[in-house]
Amino acid sequence: MKDFIEHDICLLKHLVSFAYKGGCSDKIMYQVGNNCEKLQILDVSLSARLTDNSIQSILKLQELRKLDVSCTNLSEEGCFQLLTSLRNLESYACSKLSMPWMMVDLCPNLTQV
Repeated sequence: MKDFIEHDICLLKHLVSFAYKGGCSDKIMYQVGNNCEKLQILDVSLSARLTDNSIQSILKLQELRKLDVSCTNLSEEGCFQLLTSLRNLESYACSKLSMPWMMVDLCPNLTQV
């Protein structure tokens, strides 16, 4: 499975939902960010190999409505950058934000945190 995702994700240009809980890495996120611009749902929770190196790849996914990056190695600053840049988010999960109340002002479309 990992080899398919790392090498063949480019074939899935119309993918709208991607979940790889516990197994996603910066390398995989790079492929997703560069090839799946129609993605609306991304769940990479519990992925210890996901770091701030993935921020720019995730930010390419401007159609995201639901994002779960909880229990990853993204920093609080990285989680904040995602929150402030992905303006279409309706659902956002990040275990690193120390001030979750800020989500209300930054993402007016949020319906679930």
